[in-house]
Amino acid sequence: MSEDDRRAAFIAAARSLFVEGGYAALTTNAVAARAKASKRSLYEAFESIDALFAAVVAEHSVEMLREPPDDDATPLEDAIAYIFNLDIDEESDRYRSTFLHAAMLDQSRFPQSHAAIVEHGIDPARRRLTGWLRRQIDAGRIVKEDPDRLARLLMDLVFASSRFQPGSADDWPDRDTKKDHVRWCIRMALRGLRAS
Repeated sequence: MSEDDRRAAFIAAARSLFVEGGYAALTTNAVAARAKASKRSLYEAFESIDALFAAVVAEHSVEMLREPPDDDATPLEDAIAYIFNLDIDEESDRYRSTFLHAAMLDQSRFPQSHAAIVEHGIDPARRRLTGWLRRQIDAGRIVKEDPDRLARLLMDLVFASSRFQPGSADDWPDRDTKKDHVRWCIRMALRGLRAS
């Protein structure tokens, strides 16, 4: 097995363990067993569980926010829906929601997991979105505002409008209703952002 394949196996094992049991489930024994590898090979690939989790978060970050399209002719609503992966399949959407739920539950108990999520997930995703928004401002497609603040606004809007609601097993009747609601939120935000 190549080093890249071994790293990918450890990342996949850690991702599934994190979704199933949160950061506490990420032990060297559990990850190595899930990846069907030795603890030694785990430490050869990653210097620590924190470094492995950082790799998990970096990989997951791209699933949360895709690279923005280069085509400036794409309608803004469609481009934002694309960036936020609103059209992913049901299994991927469930996995993404479960990952976010585990991250939210763990942020106070495991500060290192929250720090990794910010450093390797949220911040890089926001920088990608900020760059795209800056290009839209420069092209005259949206109002001249601080693109970083606009990126934060969009991330807050999309993730808050589609997130898991504590105390509710499933607050959306189905995925289409959730997706329609998020698109509606994007349309409402664009009414205020669109350059006139």
